[in-house]
Amino acid sequence: MLSVENKYDVDQKVFVISHRKVHKDTTKTCDVCLGEGNIKYRGYTMPCPKCCGKGRVVLEKKDIKIYSVDENPHTITSVRFSVSRQGQVLRYRIDGNKFDNKNVEEERLFSTYDEALKKCDKLNNIDVNQKTDYIWHDYYCIPITGENIIVKDVFGKEWDNHRWNGSCYYEYCETFGKPSRVDIVSWRYAEEGK
Repeated sequence: MLSVENKYDVDQKVFVISHRKVHKDTTKTCDVCLGEGNIKYRGYTMPCPKCCGKGRVVLEKKDIKIYSVDENPHTITSVRFSVSRQGQVLRYRIDGNKFDNKNVEEERLFSTYDEALKKCDKLNNIDVNQKTDYIWHDYYCIPITGENIIVKDVFGKEWDNHRWNGSCYYEYCETFGKPSRVDIVSWRYAEEGK
């Protein structure tokens, strides 16, 4: 007789971790236009031929996974165990048919939000013992679009008046914005508590 030990039961509330792929480019300031994005040639201003007017040159491209916790608890509606040639699989159905990823592995479920958050921090390689007044996020963790952020460059200098505009980091002066020329390695929200 086959016996299965499941960690969670039907109608139990759980927190789910998920991941998304993020494209991360390692860049540097263009050495032809010095980050300006354009050059002067025979009296004309034109886009820089090396960086195509962006002011930055891509050194390395890679896709990484960012793990996060859904802040709302979900209810387990059924437990499914299957055996095949590939092995045994235990999956949980969450919120009936309402949850996008309906059949979730046990490794992605947690009894408390704090447990799930610790697992995400570990998977994202964040030092949970680091003491800081603010929560600094890696460059590839995308902030909320339009929120004011402070960025830190490769030398540890902080730059304010930045925002994520949905496709890149922007530096703002009152209402006018332009792509940031800072070699950003991390960022934090400008206001505490975000």
